[in-house]
Amino acid sequence: MKYAITGLRSFLGWAFMEGLCGRALAGTVPSAAGHGSNIPQGLSVPEVDALLASCDRDTVTGRRDYAILVLVVRLGLRANEVASLTLTDVNWRAGDIVLRGKGRCEEKLPLPHDVGSALAEYLRPGRPDGAGDALFLRVRAPVGGLASAGGFRSDPGREQACRA
Repeated sequence: MKYAITGLRSFLGWAFMEGLCGRALAGTVPSAAGHGSNIPQGLSVPEVDALLASCDRDTVTGRRDYAILVLVVRLGLRANEVASLTLTDVNWRAGDIVLRGKGRCEEKLPLPHDVGSALAEYLRPGRPDGAGDALFLRVRAPVGGLASAGGFRSDPGREQACRA
């Protein structure tokens, strides 16, 4: 189907250039829907509930993972956006969170109550010394923020190799 549509667009472009058509019609041919679309399917509500319930919120790791998942599910954040969040990006008084994108673009999103509660539950027990400004920390030493390249990782050796 894609080849037929490409051929039709080419023919219409040629016909316009040769003066056989009074108008350029190549742009009017719609695109074909791809079978192997790269758009991932979303999770169902029961799947999201099961994913959130799988976090053991009695542990630091479980509270961190739960807070990350709530940010992803409720605000639609990408892995690199979550990993790059800092403590100062969360404005508790104003009830918003700042995301930094490409080109120093900043976007403020409202901080829903359940997201704020999950973040507070994660942050409340205290942070290790030398943790820096990163909102989410690795569980294993050295203490520091999550890697943003390639998603979330807890393996500091692999992270160092990726930075080199």
